[in-house]
Amino acid sequence: DTLPFMVASQAGATGLVKQYTHIIVDTQARPEPDELKDLAQGSDLLILPTTPNHLDIDVTIKAVELLSTMTDNYRVLLTQVDSRTKTGREARKALEEAKLPLFKREIPRLVAFERAAEKGVIVKDYPDPRSNFGWLCYQAVGKEIFALMT
Repeated sequence: DTLPFMVASQAGATGLVKQYTHIIVDTQARPEPDELKDLAQGSDLLILPTTPNHLDIDVTIKAVELLSTMTDNYRVLLTQVDSRTKTGREARKALEEAKLPLFKREIPRLVAFERAAEKGVIVKDYPDPRSNFGWLCYQAVGKEIFALMT
């Protein structure tokens, strides 16, 4: 199976940039300030994924403090949200109180995401009853992104 999009290493991506309209760069969890500055200057939108974990929320708030001095083209995406617990709601509340721009939708914690990655397919193509729900969540985030870009 092949993915329905091009995947390249950072080193190999340089020559591909001009061939595509949309490029997604996946960075390390805590990019250095210089890398963050380069990303801010070269991106139409930075998506800062964070889990509802208290430590991750603190790191995200600190990253936004730095990022907000460079740009306003960013939004926080809550990921790995377990709907069976209150941590997602508490995380959203903390981020809202910190006045961080958030996506309305969040990405749930689903085993289907892990298993799809292990099989090298996107979640919608993994045969699991919850796969479609995960895919619909990402589609909803995609719609928010397109609304921001227009």
